[in-house]
Amino acid sequence: MKRHVHLVVGLFGLLELLCPRPVVAVLTRLAYRTPDSLEIREWVYTAARIEGAAFVLLALVGLYRSADRPAESDGRASTSGDASESASEAAAESRACPICRIAGGSRGFGRCPVCRVVDRAADRSGK
Repeated sequence: MKRHVHLVVGLFGLLELLCPRPVVAVLTRLAYRTPDSLEIREWVYTAARIEGAAFVLLALVGLYRSADRPAESDGRASTSGDASESASEAAAESRACPICRIAGGSRGFGRCPVCRVVDRAADRSGK
């Protein structure tokens, strides 16, 4: 199911990246009662393109990560080193802020400064 969400977000982002004017027009009609009286500035279309690029990037990262998961959890026995590594990764994931969870910061894609401080403190205390 998660892959489907990533795919839909990626397709919407691609649509927004390639043709922002129709997307902005449709979303404006959905959001306002009288969209004809609104004057849309040119920077809105640039912002829509940037947002579309971000959606495409996040969807690709999410699809890439979800493609790796079945190979890791296909029922093969793991070594004790792998088990302890996945346990520490799960603990780091549980301490992560919502933004780092979405961006996958515990999987090597970088963490926000607050999460890095929390991780260092947890490592020092042995949790």
